Amino acid sequence: MDYTIKSDKLQLTVTDEGGSMRSLIYLPSGEERLWQGGPAWGSRDVVIFPVIGHAEP
Repeated sequence: MDYTIKSDKLQLTVTDEGGSMRSLIYLPSGEERLWQGGPAWGSRDVVIFPVIGHAEP
């Protein structure tokens, strides 16, 4: 199961299995800041790809 917490600027989603981060969204722009997979690496890995850019500008 996933749990989401939210502030005025960030929304964080974590799993109940070890609290792994699944999503970190900067709300003013709606931009996802956590790697969600892509052609080069098809899955998530918070150790290799923790945050893309800054959480807040």
